Amino acid sequence: MASLNYPVESGSMYIPDIPELAADIIESDSDEKAVLNIACQEFGMFISSCTIFCNLGALPLNAEQAVNMVNHVTGFGYTLEEVMTICRRIWYLKRGLSNLFGARKQDDSLPKRLLTPLKSGPTEGSTHDMDLILKEFCAMRGLNENGLPEKDVLEKNGLDALVTLLYSQAKRPEFLPSPLQPF
Repeated sequence: MASLNYPVESGSMYIPDIPELAADIIESDSDEKAVLNIACQEFGMFISSCTIFCNLGALPLNAEQAVNMVNHVTGFGYTLEEVMTICRRIWYLKRGLSNLFGARKQDDSLPKRLLTPLKSGPTEGSTHDMDLILKEFCAMRGLNENGLPEKDVLEKNGLDALVTLLYSQAKRPEFLPSPLQPF
């Protein structure tokens, strides 16, 4: 999924008009990392999936500037708040589609190599508490114990058809595996 974690956390992208991305980021701190990740995912949907901006080309833009550019080119009149709502819906749609193809909570992990602390350099010995981050992330995103978005979260985001596909006991299209079985 599109995310802006790297450019935001590295300091190469500053987005002061999104409060979760305007705060000082402590690179080695696990607290609040889920909040940061969600904001990076949602605005990342706009940059990478909706506008097809190259992340490098978007680096000098703040959120309002990016939205204004799209409005100017397309003739739309979106606000940043509307864009973030649309992008949240896109995130849940992508998550639900991944779930339909077998992705589950246990797939929300990083390779062991990325979780191994470095022995030297500015982040020497630093690790993140991934259990804490994932617990906060799942709670904030409204994901159940299997990693599927809760029905009410999907309904709130206008994804009723996805609720039916994920939670219905009706016969599923043959090209989709059972949501309880990885493919």
